[in-house]
Amino acid sequence: MVTIGASHGWVASLKDDGILRLHDDQNPYALYKDPICIPLPPLVTLPHCQTKIITNVSMSSSSLEDDEDCVVAVKFLGPQLSFCKPAGKSKLEWTNVKLNYPCFYSSRVMFSKKYNLFLIPGSGGHLMGAWDPCNPSDRLMFESLRFENPPKLPTPVHELMDSCCMQCRANNLNCHKRIKIKCLH
Repeated sequence: MVTIGASHGWVASLKDDGILRLHDDQNPYALYKDPICIPLPPLVTLPHCQTKIITNVSMSSSSLEDDEDCVVAVKFLGPQLSFCKPAGKSKLEWTNVKLNYPCFYSSRVMFSKKYNLFLIPGSGGHLMGAWDPCNPSDRLMFESLRFENPPKLPTPVHELMDSCCMQCRANNLNCHKRIKIKCLH
């Protein structure tokens, strides 16, 4: 069994049988009760993709058993991204998305509570992919990120990062929010 990562106190592991399992090993309350293990359905590999090397796992909520809307996202190395609702009323199955842009192949998926979206940044920082768990689809929404008023290069790095803002001009997401980017040393 290989540990893939953790999200919201749940540890994701993968066995040779290709089934991803979620364990509540990181939950402090698990010490007082029997640990929970939730097997997800077998991973489905899209054409020209692979499901052996996983980049990361992200979850929309920590309540896997109780929250019907909790979604688990799995990002594989390469163009595949998969989503599953472990507590859904319907049959457990994966929603698979094939990423057409190579800038996402090594990116990590994350969940934004603010926007209630799974987000995946493209390498280079100019493109963001978004997936809405409330309106599941086999396609991502893509947004172009543009810098506004970039400062001149001679400024020291920390001042440069403090003054640089990025605005998401989203047709589909309607976010129009400023995102402050800072370099932490």
